[in-house]
Amino acid sequence: MRTAMRCEPAWRSITGASSRERSASAGARKTLPATTRLTSVRLSASTTFEASSLTGASGSLVRLGELTVAHSLTNEVAVSVSGGAAYRSYQGIDLNELTYTGSATATYAITDMTDLQAEYSYEHFDSSRAGQDYDSHTIEAGVRFRR
Repeated sequence: MRTAMRCEPAWRSITGASSRERSASAGARKTLPATTRLTSVRLSASTTFEASSLTGASGSLVRLGELTVAHSLTNEVAVSVSGGAAYRSYQGIDLNELTYTGSATATYAITDMTDLQAEYSYEHFDSSRAGQDYDSHTIEAGVRFRR
Protein backbone atom coordinates (compact mmCIF):
# COMPACT_ATOMS: atom_id res chain seq x y z
CA MET A 1 0.00 0.00 0.00
CA ARG A 2 1.37 3.39 -0.93
CA THR A 3 -0.15 6.54 0.53
CA ALA A 4 0.57 9.78 -1.26
CA MET A 5 -0.11 13.22 0.13
CA ARG A 6 0.64 16.44 -1.63
CA CYS A 7 0.57 20.00 -0.35
CA GLU A 8 -0.44 22.43 -3.04
CA PRO A 9 1.33 25.77 -2.55
CA ALA A 10 -0.49 29.05 -3.00
CA TRP A 11 0.98 30.94 -5.95
CA ARG A 12 -0.87 34.23 -5.62
CA SER A 13 0.38 37.15 -3.54
CA ILE A 14 -0.84 37.11 0.03
CA THR A 15 -1.91 40.31 1.77
CA GLY A 16 -3.04 41.02 5.30
CA ALA A 17 -1.55 40.53 8.72
CA SER A 18 0.02 37.23 9.63
CA SER A 19 -1.45 35.19 12.49
CA ARG A 20 1.53 36.26 14.62
CA GLU A 21 0.75 39.93 13.98
CA ARG A 22 -2.94 39.36 14.79
CA SER A 23 -1.97 37.63 18.06
CA ALA A 24 0.30 40.49 19.06
CA SER A 25 -2.44 43.05 18.47
CA ALA A 26 -5.05 40.97 20.35
CA GLY A 27 -3.30 41.35 23.70
CA ALA A 28 -0.62 39.69 25.76
CA ARG A 29 -1.70 36.08 25.31
CA LYS A 30 0.98 33.46 24.63
CA THR A 31 1.02 31.71 21.28
CA LEU A 32 3.20 29.12 19.65
CA PRO A 33 5.25 30.20 16.64
CA ALA A 34 2.54 30.81 14.10
CA THR A 35 2.28 29.49 10.61
CA THR A 36 1.46 32.01 7.93
CA ARG A 37 -0.57 31.72 4.78
CA LEU A 38 2.70 30.89 3.05
CA THR A 39 3.32 27.91 5.33
CA SER A 40 1.08 24.93 5.87
CA VAL A 41 1.46 22.13 8.38
CA ARG A 42 -0.53 18.92 8.06
CA LEU A 43 -0.59 16.09 10.57
CA SER A 44 -2.59 12.98 9.78
CA ALA A 45 -3.16 9.68 11.53
CA SER A 46 -5.37 6.73 10.72
CA THR A 47 -6.11 3.14 11.58
CA THR A 48 -7.57 0.83 8.94
CA PHE A 49 -8.26 -2.86 8.43
CA GLU A 50 -7.20 -4.25 5.05
CA ALA A 51 -7.83 -7.62 3.43
CA SER A 52 -4.86 -9.93 2.88
CA SER A 53 -3.96 -12.56 0.29
CA LEU A 54 -1.36 -14.18 2.58
CA THR A 55 -2.16 -17.75 3.55
CA GLY A 56 -3.57 -17.91 7.07
CA ALA A 57 -4.06 -14.16 7.44
CA SER A 58 -7.60 -12.80 7.55
CA GLY A 59 -6.31 -9.26 7.06
CA SER A 60 -4.06 -6.66 8.56
CA LEU A 61 -4.46 -3.75 10.94
CA VAL A 62 -2.60 -0.68 9.63
CA ARG A 63 -1.74 2.36 11.72
CA LEU A 64 -0.44 5.37 9.77
CA GLY A 65 0.93 8.75 10.78
CA GLU A 66 2.38 11.54 8.64
CA LEU A 67 3.58 15.12 9.12
CA THR A 68 3.97 17.48 6.16
CA VAL A 69 5.30 21.04 6.20
CA ALA A 70 5.05 23.12 3.02
CA HIS A 71 6.30 26.67 2.50
CA SER A 72 6.13 29.09 -0.42
CA LEU A 73 9.52 30.80 -0.60
CA THR A 74 8.32 33.18 -3.32
CA ASN A 75 5.28 33.39 -5.59
CA GLU A 76 7.07 30.97 -7.94
CA VAL A 77 9.03 28.65 -5.61
CA ALA A 78 7.61 26.29 -2.99
CA VAL A 79 9.21 23.53 -0.94
CA SER A 80 7.80 20.81 1.27
CA VAL A 81 9.11 18.06 3.51
CA SER A 82 7.21 15.15 4.96
CA GLY A 83 7.84 12.17 7.13
CA GLY A 84 5.69 9.30 8.23
CA ALA A 85 5.43 5.84 9.66
CA ALA A 86 3.12 2.89 9.09
CA TYR A 87 2.80 -0.20 11.27
CA ARG A 88 1.01 -3.24 9.82
CA SER A 89 0.06 -6.20 12.00
CA TYR A 90 -1.37 -9.25 10.24
CA GLN A 91 -4.27 -11.06 11.91
CA GLY A 92 -3.98 -14.86 12.07
CA ILE A 93 -0.22 -15.11 11.37
CA ASP A 94 2.88 -13.86 13.16
CA LEU A 95 3.92 -11.07 10.78
CA ASN A 96 4.47 -7.39 11.50
CA GLU A 97 5.80 -4.70 9.16
CA LEU A 98 7.07 -1.21 9.92
CA THR A 99 7.64 1.38 7.19
CA TYR A 100 9.28 4.81 7.62
CA THR A 101 9.01 7.35 4.82
CA GLY A 102 10.43 10.79 4.16
CA SER A 103 10.42 13.14 1.22
CA ALA A 104 11.48 16.60 0.09
CA THR A 105 9.85 18.39 -2.83
CA ALA A 106 10.66 21.60 -4.69
CA THR A 107 8.23 23.22 -7.13
CA TYR A 108 8.88 26.11 -9.52
CA ALA A 109 5.89 27.78 -11.18
CA ILE A 110 6.89 28.63 -14.76
CA THR A 111 3.44 30.14 -15.42
CA ASP A 112 0.11 30.14 -13.59
CA MET A 113 -0.66 26.83 -15.30
CA THR A 114 2.74 25.10 -15.59
CA ASP A 115 5.08 23.87 -12.82
CA LEU A 116 8.42 22.11 -12.71
CA GLN A 117 8.67 19.72 -9.79
CA ALA A 118 11.49 17.64 -8.30
CA GLU A 119 11.12 15.19 -5.42
CA TYR A 120 13.41 12.95 -3.38
CA SER A 121 11.77 10.12 -1.41
CA TYR A 122 13.16 7.63 1.07
CA GLU A 123 11.48 4.50 2.40
CA HIS A 124 12.73 2.04 5.01
CA PHE A 125 10.78 -1.23 5.28
CA ASP A 126 11.31 -3.52 8.26
CA SER A 127 9.55 -6.89 8.44
CA SER A 128 9.47 -9.48 11.20
CA ARG A 129 10.27 -12.05 8.49
CA ALA A 130 13.98 -12.45 7.85
CA GLY A 131 15.34 -11.16 4.55
CA GLN A 132 12.42 -8.89 3.67
CA ASP A 133 13.83 -5.56 4.92
CA TYR A 134 14.85 -2.92 2.39
CA ASP A 135 15.67 0.75 1.85
CA SER A 136 14.42 2.64 -1.19
CA HIS A 137 15.65 5.98 -2.57
CA THR A 138 13.65 7.62 -5.37
CA ILE A 139 14.25 10.81 -7.33
CA GLU A 140 11.46 12.11 -9.55
CA ALA A 141 11.22 15.18 -11.75
CA GLY A 142 8.43 16.35 -13.96
CA VAL A 143 6.23 19.02 -15.44
CA ARG A 144 2.68 19.60 -14.19
CA PHE A 145 0.00 21.31 -16.29
CA ARG A 146 -3.21 22.75 -14.80
CA ARG A 147 -6.33 24.16 -16.40
